[in-house]
Amino acid sequence: MYPVTSTLLSKHLVSTTGESTKVSQFKTTVSESPKHRLAPEDTETAQKVALIASFLDPRHKHLKFTEDGVWNAVKDKVGELLSSLPENTDIAEEEPGTSEARGPPAKQERSDKDSAVATLFGDEYYTDATTSLQTELVKYTQDECIPPYEDPLAWWKVNESRYRKLSRLVKAYLCIPATSVPAERVFSAAGLIVNRLHTRLLPDHVDMLIFLNKNK
Repeated sequence: MYPVTSTLLSKHLVSTTGESTKVSQFKTTVSESPKHRLAPEDTETAQKVALIASFLDPRHKHLKFTEDGVWNAVKDKVGELLSSLPENTDIAEEEPGTSEARGPPAKQERSDKDSAVATLFGDEYYTDATTSLQTELVKYTQDECIPPYEDPLAWWKVNESRYRKLSRLVKAYLCIPATSVPAERVFSAAGLIVNRLHTRLLPDHVDMLIFLNKNK
């Protein structure tokens, strides 16, 4: 939403020489609302889901439509989200009842991670979680943006192993949002059909008219 709207404001809704007064007034009027609602130059917008999603999109992660201060604020916010991620969600949860169906677990060979020395020192002795998070975030920001016509989800599918923590945020922020718009449009169509001039319509006829209206 932010990249598309900002591009419209910076390129397509800018008044140019030689155009009519009506066109210039139209561009100015249309530009006022998105500028007020999006506020791309306000650092407080870093808290918005849409801007975080733009940062996690490899096509727009540099946020060229905003100022450096906003980009840094969004980056810091993503860093906070990474730090707050639980550590045990990398392993997929097993569905209830599947353990019984599979039978007893197979005996596994003892690995180096199960050794007494590894147990004594712990995983945090070998890896610094904070450093790894920051390194992952820096590497992501330093990578080049992919072309706008490429699929960001396909890119993340290929690079998920490189950015394990960030990929978990992507699954939350770049998922398909639920919407009630189609249902609201049905209610609007029903309100136009069932009015004071059509009060004697039978329910079956109303259903048929709504069906025809939405499937024509």
